[in-house]
Amino acid sequence: MAHLCIMEERHLQLVREILAAPTEVIDLIEGRVLETREHPWAQTRRRAQPAAASPLNFLRTGNLRLMLAAAQDEFAIHYQPSVDCDTGVVTHLEALLRWPSGRVTHSTDEVIRQLESSEMIVNVGRNILARVCGDLATLRRQGFPGLTMSMNVSAGQLGDRGLIPAIEQALRRHRIPPALFQVEITETVLAESQSVDAFVRGLLAIGVGTLVDDFGLGYNNLGMLRSLPVAGLKLDRSFVAGLGKDARDSLIAETIVGLAKALQIITIAEGVETESQARWLRRQGVTRMQGWLYSKARPMTEIRTLLMQQPWVRPPRRTLRSKGS
Repeated sequence: MAHLCIMEERHLQLVREILAAPTEVIDLIEGRVLETREHPWAQTRRRAQPAAASPLNFLRTGNLRLMLAAAQDEFAIHYQPSVDCDTGVVTHLEALLRWPSGRVTHSTDEVIRQLESSEMIVNVGRNILARVCGDLATLRRQGFPGLTMSMNVSAGQLGDRGLIPAIEQALRRHRIPPALFQVEITETVLAESQSVDAFVRGLLAIGVGTLVDDFGLGYNNLGMLRSLPVAGLKLDRSFVAGLGKDARDSLIAETIVGLAKALQIITIAEGVETESQARWLRRQGVTRMQGWLYSKARPMTEIRTLLMQQPWVRPPRRTLRSKGS
């Protein structure tokens, strides 16, 4: 059941029925299972965990719903724009995974954690890759040929040997130049994963750059930056929030931007919410800025409208062909 993306309809129906079962039925099943003292779940109950934390309840309310969402392609992709610091126009979109579940829309981090714990991250990641490339191709046809896009890759995806070929194939299928596509990996994953070096170099071999996300959160990775061919650093929002308020945050941010310049790679500031923060970042020479000052993450239906509002954008001209041509 870990790979529910290829589930048969009869299995999907079974999952739906389990999710629709009354709570009392689930509790009864759980109680019977826990009567077997040697069962691991019994040990969980004996540790007096709350009912909401019991494995079966988590399966019913968490992973099982997640499996059904993956099988029925219920995940949404929102895109958060980044603006060029020199021109102030949107030049880049970051793809962010969302899961609308009932009245709650789960954030990217929440969804990724659950997908990794349920071993569905590889299949879902491939699906998201295809959709992201399709959206970028659509925007290119609609008059935004120079727009770049990035998607996040988690620790659980680094072990997928087929991911880089899948990226190359998706870009080729949608006729997207590899230079317009980037992969984001958090600094934490870079520090802890043993396969990251081969992954980053594999991406570079097909022309795709790597951005280090959440950079500056306490890991000493200067040696890693010297050896890994990354394309840029994303300054963590916690430092941006402290600009003009905390001298240490300003110093750290200035140091990171200076480091990126020395390495001749780009810098993107996350979480920009005020004009004063934007002015400080421009003075330091940051490449791009991302945050609610410019736009929150939006669904694809709203992105084209946002892009068209920029005065420099002109939609592609359509010429009428004569009957004889």
